[in-house]
Amino acid sequence: MAGFDWNEFYTIFKVKLERAAKCAVGRYVTPKETRMPYCDISLADNSGGNYDLEGNEGSQSPMLTISVYSTGSLADSTCEQISQAAKKIILSYGFIAGAGLCRL
Repeated sequence: MAGFDWNEFYTIFKVKLERAAKCAVGRYVTPKETRMPYCDISLADNSGGNYDLEGNEGSQSPMLTISVYSTGSLADSTCEQISQAAKKIILSYGFIAGAGLCRL
């Protein structure tokens, strides 16, 4: 069976994005203003595919949702920079960029 270890991915992603974008990173949290800039990542879906004749799963397609928050006059620019840094990290793990999203 193919596997996607969400906890391992999140731990590595969190460390890398905090270093690259200098923002707080968490999951499944609505941030308070004092934590901004903030990037929230969540596992929205992890569907399987490529089943064999015995019903064994051959692949997984995780779908990640990333929300970026910031305040102040440069909030749009800050969110864009964090989003681009997050995208770069995610693409480095083999996800494929699509129209406005990244897929594995």
